[in-house]
Parts: sequence; C-alpha cells; structure tokens
Amino acid sequence: MKKIIVSLAMFAALLAGCQKSEIVDPADMVEQVQTQFVALVEDFDAQTKTSMDADRNVMWSSDDHIAIFRGSTLGEEYKLDEAAVGQRYGIFNPVGSVGGDTFFAGTEIPCNIGFYPYSSDFSLVRKGEAYEIRNVKVSSLQKYTPGTFANGAFPMVAYNGDTESNVLEFKNILGVVKLQFKGNAFVRSVKIEGKNDEVLSGAATVTVFTDNQTPAISMLGTADSDKSVVLESDTVIQLSETEATEFHIAVPPVTFSNGFKVTLTDVYGNTKSVESTVENAVLRSTILAMPEIEVNFDYPEEPDFDINLTIDGEVPGVNSQIPQFEKMNINVSYSAADFTPSISLWESSDPDLLKVTAHDGYAEIEALYDGMMTDDEKKSVTITHYAGTKLASKTIDITRALPKKVEF
Repeated sequence: MKKIIVSLAMFAALLAGCQKSEIVDPADMVEQVQTQFVALVEDFDAQTKTSMDADRNVMWSSDDHIAIFRGSTLGEEYKLDEAAVGQRYGIFNPVGSVGGDTFFAGTEIPCNIGFYPYSSDFSLVRKGEAYEIRNVKVSSLQKYTPGTFANGAFPMVAYNGDTESNVLEFKNILGVVKLQFKGNAFVRSVKIEGKNDEVLSGAATVTVFTDNQTPAISMLGTADSDKSVVLESDTVIQLSETEATEFHIAVPPVTFSNGFKVTLTDVYGNTKSVESTVENAVLRSTILAMPEIEVNFDYPEEPDFDINLTIDGEVPGVNSQIPQFEKMNINVSYSAADFTPSISLWESSDPDLLKVTAHDGYAEIEALYDGMMTDDEKKSVTITHYAGTKLASKTIDITRALPKKVEF
C-alpha cells in the first residue's frame, strides 16, 4: 500500500478564516397532539442532523428515532411519523406501549428530555441544576451521504421544563469539519485525526442544563480508535478535477492544539494525507470549513483509452438479468490496442446480493440472494470495473430462481 504525506503551504492560514457560526431559526410551533411529541431542530449556516435541502434547511429523515425521558429517568422510544419526513419539525409517535399515563414509581423528574438518535442503553442522572445522559456513543465510523449526514451521525438533545408540553426544541451537540477535495482519485474513505491525541469518538456523557445553557459533551474514550473518525462511502466517490466534492464529518467540540491530519484512501488502497500545523477549534453547532484542496494520486501514466464491458446476449439499453443462484461472465476490453492497465479491480455495489470475482479479461458474477421473489420482481446491482483513473459499469437485475428439473 502506498502512503504519501503532503504538506500544504498556507493550509492553516486559509483554514483559520473559514469557521462559520450557528444560526438558530426554529420552526413555528404546531398544535399539540396527545402521546405525540413535536421535535424542532436547531439550524445553522450549513447543516446538522438529520439531512438538509438545497437551501441548507435542516430536515428530519425517514426512520428517525429519538429517546424521550418523559418525566422519568427511563428513556422511551419514539419514531418519526412518515408524514413529517423532509420537514423542519417532526411529529414523533411512541414505539410499543409507551405514552398515555405511564408512570415509573420513584424515577419521576419535573421535565421532559429528548435525545437523538435513540438508544436503549441511555441512563439519565440528575446533577444539581442539570441532567447527565450517560452511555452515549459517538461513532468512529460515519457513512458518507452526498451533501448531508447519514442518519444518526449528528446527535442532538432537547430540554422542556413543562411536562404538560409535548414540544421539544433540539440543540446540536457536535460540530462539523467540512472537507473539500478535487483531483483524480476514486475515494473510498476519509479519516480525520488530531495531532495531539484529541479524543473524537467513543463513549461520552452529555449534560443538558435546566437554565437554557447550551448542552455539553464529555468524551470518555481512551483507546487509539477513539482518536479518529472515518467517513466511509458504500460506493466509490470519483473526485472532479474542476469542482470540489464536500465531505462532512461530525466531531465533538474540540481544540486541535497542533492542527489535524486528513487521510484519503482510494479504491485501490492507496493513501494520501493533508494536514494543518496550527491550532484549530471546532465549536458546537458550527462548521470548520476547510478550503478547497486538489489531491492527486500518483497513478501510472497510461495512453488514452476507453473501457468496454459486454455480456453475451445483452440487449442495448436493457439491464442484463441473472436468475438467483446462477453465474455469468462480464467481458472487459480496452480501446487502446494491446493495452492492459497497470492497476484495475472489479466491485459490486452489493456483494451480499451479487458477488464479483476478477479473472484475466473478464469477471464472473454470482447471484447470492436467497430470498423469496415473485415472477416479476427484480433486484438491481451495479458491477463496476476500475482501471487507473477510469471506470465503466453494468447494472444487472437479479430475478427469481429458474425452476429445476427433478427426475424420479
């Protein structure tokens, strides 16, 4: 595996001037509904949980779950009503038998507290004029989602001192480092780590205050894996030579006393790093925006070529089909005469459904999906061939298994 460290002049100076502050703009309150909770999200200049639209307004996402300590130190699970998906406020319904007049003897508290995302491991402890939510986890592995965050990547907490009210105004807990890269790479993952052993993930305790102070988080991790966060993509991200691609990584409020390092890993396993050398601070509910940086991997120089993928019997403009449990071949050729790329590989967008195995001049694919399917049902998977700085793809439809002839 290659590892190339690049020191970028002026990176720190540019970075220091790119921090943006939060803007709190809650939506209007809506009518209260019995056993439901209305959850409003704190907004700011770029994005926070859970997703955002083109105007950078924060939106709730499908299948969001929150924990609500409803007058109790025991958290109850609530799920977003699908009618509120894509809205700035969310209507949350109880999961299971919670709600109504439920009362937990000996654990009653004079407030409602909400936390996103939900976990059954939470415990709530009163500390004077504040409450601690314990057993919080800040993930060291976040999923890349274009233009936003994956569900659960950006936790929030809400406090309401009126137990008769079902409105929760959530506040962000973490901050964001926004990375902007352009270049020639097929990026698989992006890793951020401090240069002075700053803790960025792992176990944490969140404190919510009763006097309208902003929430605080205490990071408790001690392992090496708690000192970094990796943003990983399910599909390879092809950088552009002209337009930067944004990567948003959620981290706790932290001061990188000696700067931080960012490492990109490409589809071939090569790595390349850029780093700042001065102190940088990430604040709660703010974005620390990294300037656009060009990152080019040292791929071998190749003649200009195109990749051609073919399947025997395929119909132009129609996805090829493969029945369950069957195998077929995809042939590859290059437009340059007598040319073989220096680096290449095959990839399936869902290897649990469709496995791909590389061979010389072709790849074998095998449909692994073993679920029940109807006659007209299809499951589409994309097979991609990477060669140097180029790629080509084929989408294959998995169909119902062929009937087998049985002789008696």
